[in-house]
Amino acid sequence: MRQLLKLLLLLLSTPLLGQEVYNEALAKELEAMLEKDSKHRHEVIALIDELGNDDPKVKAKWDEIMEIDSLHTKRVNDILDEHGWLGVDVVGSKGNVALFLVIQHAKLDVQIRRLPMIRRAVKDGKARSENLALLEDRVATKTGKKQIYGSQLRNDKETGELYVLPMIEPEKVNERRASVGLGTIEEYIAYWNLKWDVEAHKKRVAAWEASKKN
Repeated sequence: MRQLLKLLLLLLSTPLLGQEVYNEALAKELEAMLEKDSKHRHEVIALIDELGNDDPKVKAKWDEIMEIDSLHTKRVNDILDEHGWLGVDVVGSKGNVALFLVIQHAKLDVQIRRLPMIRRAVKDGKARSENLALLEDRVATKTGKKQIYGSQLRNDKETGELYVLPMIEPEKVNERRASVGLGTIEEYIAYWNLKWDVEAHKKRVAAWEASKKN
């Protein structure tokens, strides 16, 4: 969750270009979703730091977050079905980010359903290419595939070590990241005090592939 919150701050600090002409009602509604999402995820991280992952209060907070995510997903699906993907000219930068983050936090079936819409939105200048990249990685890792841009991290169940999930051609990841407006993998994982080691990553991926075969 720390990586999600840091990513949210990055997204909010880099608004899309273009004059913003708000649909006031939708903009405010989506901004409220964004604020609520951030607030509750900050709260769960504070609880984890204080009590640990397995404390009942932490589990109860996650249940609350899942309920919020479900309600947000339903509403955003209704908005997208009615209007399509909304650019900054309709809902502003924060509203546009909110659409992405709700889908990013949604269940896999919703993410798969909305991927084509977000791909079209990027081509039409209504969504950020870096947002699409993050969702592409999320769907890939959730479906047992290698990610493309190295955005998805996970904690090792045995050691607790945070690591980058398997990706295609890791030696070329910075080329792919640059093509969608993302910074280098070194800069990205430095947010979690990690250092990029392509050879170590390849060894981990080889072990992952071997475990899949077994």
